[in-house]
Amino acid sequence: MYIWNIGALKKKLASERFSDKELIPYIVLYTGLSALGTEVIQYFPFEANAWDYIGSVGAVIMTIAGTVYCYKCNGGKNGTNFASKYFSIGFVIGVRFGVYLIPISFILGFYSEFFSYEQEGNHTTFLDALVLSCWTAILNLRMAKHIGD
Repeated sequence: MYIWNIGALKKKLASERFSDKELIPYIVLYTGLSALGTEVIQYFPFEANAWDYIGSVGAVIMTIAGTVYCYKCNGGKNGTNFASKYFSIGFVIGVRFGVYLIPISFILGFYSEFFSYEQEGNHTTFLDALVLSCWTAILNLRMAKHIGD
């Protein structure tokens, strides 16, 4: 795996294709670090509560675990075209699930506003973290199912 040497990476890419086995560490690290960056940036400049942190850790873990599971559903080291399947199927599933996230967010916001007894300010609850974690897990399972097909 190339971490810093872009010249050697480009030379390898120009001369041959990466196998799925060689590509999976890049995809796992890319998606995991992207999820981590997305989760960390939301804490600036507002105050977070414990459920924010729990939800963020869960999102990063599920993103990494989901990517590895998708790889295994593609046949693991014997699979083919993982990157093309992962990113194209992931995009379509992401769009579809994004449509569901709108009403879910509305319902959670309504519940939080009218039925939650949290203090003023950020009031992420157990229910928020649970629902969004389930949403992420189901999204990854659907991706894995379609990749396996």
